[in-house]
Amino acid sequence: MWKQLKAKHKIDARYAEIEKFNTENRWRKRGLAMVPVRYGMMVFNKSALVNIYSDGTIIITQAGSEMGQGLYVKVAQVAAATLGKIIGKPLDLDMIRFSETDSNVVPNAAFTGGSTGSEGVATAVQRACNILLERLKPIHEILDNKDGVAWQELIGAARGANVDLSAEAQFGGNVSGEDSLLYNNYGVAASEIALDVLTGEVELVRTDMMYDCGKSLNPAIDIGQAEGAYLMGVGNYLREKIMVSEEKKSYGKLISDGTWKYKIPGIKDVPKIFNVEFLENKEFDKGFLSSKASGEPPLVLATSALMAVRHAIRSARRDAKLSDHFRLDVPATPEVIIEACGTTPEQLSLS
Repeated sequence: MWKQLKAKHKIDARYAEIEKFNTENRWRKRGLAMVPVRYGMMVFNKSALVNIYSDGTIIITQAGSEMGQGLYVKVAQVAAATLGKIIGKPLDLDMIRFSETDSNVVPNAAFTGGSTGSEGVATAVQRACNILLERLKPIHEILDNKDGVAWQELIGAARGANVDLSAEAQFGGNVSGEDSLLYNNYGVAASEIALDVLTGEVELVRTDMMYDCGKSLNPAIDIGQAEGAYLMGVGNYLREKIMVSEEKKSYGKLISDGTWKYKIPGIKDVPKIFNVEFLENKEFDKGFLSSKASGEPPLVLATSALMAVRHAIRSARRDAKLSDHFRLDVPATPEVIIEACGTTPEQLSLS
């Protein structure tokens, strides 16, 4: 992945151009850095209850928290594909709904985190659906004809035969054995930034990312997760600083209590050029259906933006006759960057 990204996006040539630009410009600097990530994953225990109703609709109660990561969509796809095997095609996703997560219904689940909630729930739902398929097979054999059997017809007949259309299953989330999912995620990202030495402002010019998502359950969701995670990392490394008062009367009081002083990433923090692609890795034999998590590992790749800022600051320090070795606190806000660059009040007044 490192070699592919470096060659495809001409990293060496761009780095040379940036070095030339920096030698010719005192107050505007550019930076480029490329970093890898290896992120260990463990899928935690999850359980699910799948109920099929007499009209063929399905309600899933599961132990994960949908927080915008696409858990419901992925799990619905798994249920539709698994149950649809008996009629030869996936079910319509509109037939599947989710009830609220409730420990009265599906107890004893682990937290939703580590970017693995979708995998754990999907495994539990697939197992529950397979239980239902076994119950439906005898009914399908009775109804089967040359024209095939419609889903609603099958469920109606099963209901008439008093087949239990409710099934619960779980995924153990163990460290070893059959109910364990342990694997590594890999990724590479290169970020290019522009820096104003006088103000400390950073602009993300371009980011190129390659990420190993295994065989993605839903590439549209996973691409969005990778992009969003990277921007969240940008906030962590460059923007979101918690500030507290050091005055005697209000010592320890939170100052950065709104967006006027606490800067979350905004639309202008999105790189002007933002390329995200997945490594073709269909032979991955671990994970759920050969998939990998997509949330947290790309966040770490935002380190490339911080290292690109360091690259730009180093050039500014050389111009200021300062050492190449310097401390760069995180988040690297404009104030931190100005200090690292060695910018003085006199230089600001001259500008």
